[in-house]
Parts: sequence; C-alpha cells; structure tokens
Amino acid sequence: MSKPIFETALEEYTFPTGGKLFHTEEIRDRAFVVLRGRQDDQNFAEVCQSKLGITLPAPLMITERITEKATAHQKITCLWMAPDEFLLIMPQQEKAMFLSTAAAAFKDLFAVAIDNSGTYSYLRLSGEKLQEVLAKVTLYDTSMRGLAPGKVVGTVIGKSQMIVFRKEGQQSIDLLVRFSFADYVWGRIALAAREYQPDILAR
Repeated sequence: MSKPIFETALEEYTFPTGGKLFHTEEIRDRAFVVLRGRQDDQNFAEVCQSKLGITLPAPLMITERITEKATAHQKITCLWMAPDEFLLIMPQQEKAMFLSTAAAAFKDLFAVAIDNSGTYSYLRLSGEKLQEVLAKVTLYDTSMRGLAPGKVVGTVIGKSQMIVFRKEGQQSIDLLVRFSFADYVWGRIALAAREYQPDILAR
C-alpha cells in the first residue's frame, strides 16, 4: 500500500478499531478528483467512457472499475454528486496520470477534472450494530432499504454534512466528511458506538 502524501484529519486516532458488533477503518491511501461536465452532454459521457474508462452513474448512484494498477479493493469509484459534478475516488498512484489524461481528453469539451485530494476523510463502517449506531446520529435510513448497494446520498450528522454510499457486494457503509468536520463527526459516531465498543475513542 502506498504511503499517503498527506495526513488525514483523523490521523491521531487508532484505526482500524472495533470488532464484530461495530468496526471502523479510515481509508488513507485514496485520491479524490472532481469531474465537472453536463451529464446530458453525450460527448462528455462518451469521452469519460472511451478515454478515461469511467461510466458516468445515474443520479444518486455510483459506478466502479478496476484499473491495471489497482487491486479489487482499490477500484476507481465514481459518485454522482449533481447533474454536472462527479467525485472520483482512486488509488493515489493513479491520480497524476489520470489528471493528465483527463486534461487532454477534455481539451475541446466544456468539462474539467480537478484534484480535490486532502478534502475528505474516508471512513468505512460495518458490524452487526451498524444500523443501531447510525440511527443515533443521522435521520437518513442507512439500511439496505434506504441505502441500497450502488447508491450514494448526501445527509448530515449533527451540524456537519457528509456523503454516504454502499458499494455493490458490501454490507459496510462508506462515509466521506470534509477535513474540517472530521473530528466532530467521528466523535459523534464514536460516542454512539460506545455501548458496543467502550474503547472506541482511543488515540
């Protein structure tokens, strides 16, 4: 695994943490790239597919692909954020080449790829009591009924916005929160999970 080029907002905490009832890990080896372009622009969609290997997802959905350098656990994930905005999560070692390829591919299009690395903390939550923990901190239904595999939504924990999604084939839930709110959000999640994991706030 490549060494992250920046420290995350939750670097001081010990991850992974927990066990069968509630388990958390912070994924620290990913880069984030924003794609901006109109989803109804057929040229943009075709270039994303043919030049970048990215299938633009339908609203509130995600798509994934494995690249030559990535393992099955390091797929490039494309999240729908808005009709003209998509967020890519990719292995750090692929970012520079991807940005260069995207710049050339988008040269004659009303589209752009922007490096947004260092913006989000990326948590993966799982365990038998996952829904009980999340029900304490957010009103959104994060069960399979409300957050089916392949779906992404924006919601809140307390005073902070967050992005949550569930990948195909996973029982776990992935969560993105901006660096400036990461400690606050992790604190609320950890307090909600303490009945299942008393030492969760260990540093």
